[in-house]
Amino acid sequence: MTKSLFLSSFTTSVKESYAQPFDQVKYEGTCFEPWSANKCTRHRITYKTLYRQVVKMDYRRRYQCCRGFYESRNKCVPRCTKECVHGRCVAPDRCQCESGWRGEDCSSSCNAQHWGPGCKQRCECQNGGECDVIKGNCQCPAGYTGEHCQVQPHPPSDPCPAKSFGQDCLQQCRCGTGGFCNKTTGECVCRDGFTGTLCPPGRFGPNCAKECLCHNGGHCDPEKGQCQCDAGYTGERCNEDCPVGMYGVDCKGVCDCANGARCFNINGGCLCEPGFKGPRCDHRMCPDGTYGMHCEHHCLCNSQNTLSCHPLKGECTCRPGWAGLYCNETCAHGYYGNGCLEPCLCVNGGVCDTVTGECHCAPGYTGLHCEKLCEDGFYGKGCLSPCICVNSIACSPIDGTCFCKEGWRGLDCSIACSEGTWGSGCNLTCQCANGAACHPADGSCKCTAGWRGASCDEPCPIGTFGPDCQHKCDCLHDEGCESVTGQCLCLPGWTGLRCTQQCPEGTWGLQCNQSCSCLNSATCQANTGTCLCKPGFWGDQCQHMCSAGKFGERCSHQCPPCVHVSSCHHITGDCLCLPGYTGHLCEQACPIGRYGLHCSNVCSCTKNATCHHQDGLCLCPAGWTGPDCSLCDMMVPVSPVEKDSWSAITGIVVLVILVVLLLAVLLLYRHRQQDKQSNTPVVSFSSTRTVSSEYLCLTCCLVAELKDSCVAVSSSSLNSENPYATIKDLPGLPPCPPESSYMEMKSAVPRERSYTEISPPVMTPSTLSCRGNVVEQEPQNHYDLPINSHIPGHYDLPPVRRPPSPSPRRLPH
Repeated sequence: MTKSLFLSSFTTSVKESYAQPFDQVKYEGTCFEPWSANKCTRHRITYKTLYRQVVKMDYRRRYQCCRGFYESRNKCVPRCTKECVHGRCVAPDRCQCESGWRGEDCSSSCNAQHWGPGCKQRCECQNGGECDVIKGNCQCPAGYTGEHCQVQPHPPSDPCPAKSFGQDCLQQCRCGTGGFCNKTTGECVCRDGFTGTLCPPGRFGPNCAKECLCHNGGHCDPEKGQCQCDAGYTGERCNEDCPVGMYGVDCKGVCDCANGARCFNINGGCLCEPGFKGPRCDHRMCPDGTYGMHCEHHCLCNSQNTLSCHPLKGECTCRPGWAGLYCNETCAHGYYGNGCLEPCLCVNGGVCDTVTGECHCAPGYTGLHCEKLCEDGFYGKGCLSPCICVNSIACSPIDGTCFCKEGWRGLDCSIACSEGTWGSGCNLTCQCANGAACHPADGSCKCTAGWRGASCDEPCPIGTFGPDCQHKCDCLHDEGCESVTGQCLCLPGWTGLRCTQQCPEGTWGLQCNQSCSCLNSATCQANTGTCLCKPGFWGDQCQHMCSAGKFGERCSHQCPPCVHVSSCHHITGDCLCLPGYTGHLCEQACPIGRYGLHCSNVCSCTKNATCHHQDGLCLCPAGWTGPDCSLCDMMVPVSPVEKDSWSAITGIVVLVILVVLLLAVLLLYRHRQQDKQSNTPVVSFSSTRTVSSEYLCLTCCLVAELKDSCVAVSSSSLNSENPYATIKDLPGLPPCPPESSYMEMKSAVPRERSYTEISPPVMTPSTLSCRGNVVEQEPQNHYDLPINSHIPGHYDLPPVRRPPSPSPRRLPH
């Protein structure tokens, strides 16, 4: 490739249109003001299209010859810095030498050992023989002969080269190959084994049978017939004069004649042109400034631009750079030198000096022939002005205009593309999304944290974050991380920088920002907030204790078959014994001497009296009374049978009166309290027992007699808000002394009934036993007493207090 492309700036003058505003005044009718007699003026801005000449700079593509070539007749010709003297320039600074010449500029002849084009062929001459640099023929020294000077018949005795003799060795020997000539006289001296005389002139070969074809006095070799030309001639048959400027034997002499004189081809003498004289023809026959046959005319040449005028013809010989009949015209464009005959070698608009041919380069170019652009960073005439560009690819070598890199603009390329633009001249619009900036040079998007893709329109995949989503989330128990900062997005119930910590106790949910609403020391699940109830509780918030009969985890366990209990413990399931009872199932009464809850109280009775295992009341022996049986009882005991009879009669009368009153009150209450809710029945037991004397049974313990003789007298009372049912004198044994005991039952009376009737317990043979003279009655489950007496609504609630069981009576022996 010998041509390269570059941008060339140029200016053009163009006509462009523009809009020129002007104020147009328009007069209309009278003004609207009644007092004005003048016409009103109206102003209106209108635009006219005008034209103006502007100068614009533009750029165009131009081709120039590559480095090492110059343009000649629209072709790029290779240039050799050194002139190829004996050859031609075939590539930049590379000469192709003619045969016999070598060197970079083909100015050196082949050395004695080489010949041919480029001196690449090696000479085969021996004994100091020299080979022809063109053809390679050996020229043997004196005393040697043969094709390669390998034969030496006699040692040389004179300094003349082979085949020459005489003064200055200018004479040619005519001896054959079988001898050599005397270097002084030229007489042939035959080698041993040879004899004879030379062939006559014009003959050669065996028996001189062949005719020589040499001209102009040339002699042929008597053996081979090769022509040996006389001085002034050359050629294979000596039929050519020496070239112009050359003379002598083998045309080796160089002529030194002036003023166009020719030299004689034989001895180099100058043949002067008319009007000149001298050995070299360098003298005019007429004085300077005159010419003609008798030097009668004055030269008309411009003296400053003329070397001389012809002494005969008066023709002007101009100085280099001048031309014309009188040397008053400068060289035509593209030529210089003597007679303006040398073509200028300047390119890229360079102008050569008409005298020396030196190129004066146009702005932006330099070099011997203006073949080089200014070096980077310089421009203008002589490439002396430095470029002032900042972020540029280059500046114009012609006028210094900056060619900005992509992403920059301005006269000196110092202004970066504004946000949202990019490319050459910042003429392209960025296509980046989500606040991403684009590279001002190539428009590539630099994504903000949390986005990726060519246009930054793709969110980071789960598990990645940061610019271009290059970072991986470092979280546990997460749903990924925040795509911008990488903050972990913890699953519900987890917290911490890496979601490695469960929510603190009492919190739950996302970021643990929900508070647990669980009661009774329950914890909640960290992820859902579901309450995890402790044993003994249930409900959404663990707000409910286990219902009666249930206990433990999720209230899923049944209470054990406790006997004398209100319920079992809702957490452990342990039986919660009523006061006076103990044991795993509350099946045992407190041991003698202890009473109360958990049998933790110690009886304070004296006189060997025992206390009641529930409330601790002392059961005094006969003759003693008081809370602790420490007081002497002075009252006469009443007969047990009499006491029991009067008590029974009194109880029956009181009971009948109370029943009538209760019916009346309940009817009235039911009428007024239609919407009143029923209260939960509460049953409490209390017992007071005083024994003033010891009663003895008169007859033997007969089951039938006991069953028939025992009579129960009860009474009940009721008030309007919280009626009480009082049972006095629980059924006892007829032969036994009466006991003062009662039971209180607090219960809301249903609207359908005005009183509660309590039936006496039925004494069966299974409930009585005789042990010696003591009648014993099996203790009845007091929790079942209200059930057996058919008290409504009592079965679902445990008894609060238990009436005392009748103590065993001793029978008289």
